[in-house]
Amino acid sequence: MLRAEASLARAKREPIPDLQLRGGLQQNRELEATTNRPIGLQGFAEVGVQIPSQSKPGSVQASRADVERAQREVQRIQLVLRERRQG
Repeated sequence: MLRAEASLARAKREPIPDLQLRGGLQQNRELEATTNRPIGLQGFAEVGVQIPSQSKPGSVQASRADVERAQREVQRIQLVLRERRQG
C-alpha cells in the first residue's frame, strides 16, 4: 500500500506540459553579398513545448486506483485473519 501511495504522490508532482518562449535582438556582422556591408541588427524568436510521455490526469487516476486497490487488499487480508481467529 505504501508503494501505491508513493506512486500517487509522484504522479501528482510530475510536471505538466511546459511552454518555452525565447526572443531577442542580435547584431549580425556578416557582410551582405550585394553591398559588402554588415547586415546589422536582427530579431529572432523561438517557441517550444515539452510534452511528457504520459498524460498527467491519466497517471494520477491510475495511481489513485492502485491506492484504492491496495487499501481493499489490506481490508481483505484483515477479514481473512479475523475469520481464522474466530473459526
